[in-house]
Amino acid sequence: MSNGDPYVYPGTNVLKNLFNEQDKSKLDTREQIVTAIALDDLRKNPVKGEFDGSHLKEIHKRIFEKIYPFAGQNRTINLSKVEPVLGGKSVKYGKAEFLDEMLGEYTKPLKTFKWDDNNKAAAAKVFGQIMAKVWQAHAFREGNTRTTSVFMHQYASERGFDLDRSVTARYPSETRDIFAKATVGDLRELTNMLVEARETALERNHPTIGHLGEEAGQVLKLMGKPPIAIPSVGENVRGQVLATSYKNVLVAQGRDVKAVALANFDKAPANNDRINIVVKEPVKTIEQDNKPQEKSNKTRTVKVAPPKSKNHDRGR
Repeated sequence: MSNGDPYVYPGTNVLKNLFNEQDKSKLDTREQIVTAIALDDLRKNPVKGEFDGSHLKEIHKRIFEKIYPFAGQNRTINLSKVEPVLGGKSVKYGKAEFLDEMLGEYTKPLKTFKWDDNNKAAAAKVFGQIMAKVWQAHAFREGNTRTTSVFMHQYASERGFDLDRSVTARYPSETRDIFAKATVGDLRELTNMLVEARETALERNHPTIGHLGEEAGQVLKLMGKPPIAIPSVGENVRGQVLATSYKNVLVAQGRDVKAVALANFDKAPANNDRINIVVKEPVKTIEQDNKPQEKSNKTRTVKVAPPKSKNHDRGR
């Protein structure tokens, strides 16, 4: 980074922060805790905006406002950083005095962009180019990758092409490297990551009980996408909790997996808990979502689509 950095405590590389914490290791730990809470809140209560520079700044503010005094503000210094993935060169980050203009230009294509599930690779390449430009502007002194990722996911969700966060957030440092490569025209890994994130999101869209939570989706994928049985009211379910997915609990009962409505429990069970309950509240299916609930007297089994083969190379 630049010499004479006004964002750090004199004689250190520790960013000035609202805790006045000058031990980098302790600050990193505090930052992880605070930003994890903020990121979870952003998933539940996303920033409202036009997906422009102001929108990006508000996301940054929401993530870091309890840590850094510069949250939501453009940096005032120019940046450079040695990037091993670029052969030791730095990304050509935006100049501080032109950041607003750059963000305006780089986010403009989002107004007309359309994702195409029939040609995911082509759509991912275009979308990746846009997001790489937003990241390259590097509008903030710290937290650009996390802010760009939230911006990207919120845009995708609002435009109807959810991207699975477990894919894009698998390795934060890897995501940064992928963006860095994309700024010099190497979009292969970014494109592959976005395609995989989209495919994973689609696979987690269960035909009967709806969208599966990230953890539940991963567990079922590891199990080879077994059928999920929906027990009837009055049925006794005994087994081990695999995961909780929104309003349902997935339970392994022998070789079967059963979805039990969370409303049957006084409190949400933890993974691996052993349970033994009689079903009183039925699972609310997609078809019943807007209809009066009917209590069936027969267990139904629904098959999750088998995993799609991944023939693309992530190039990791």
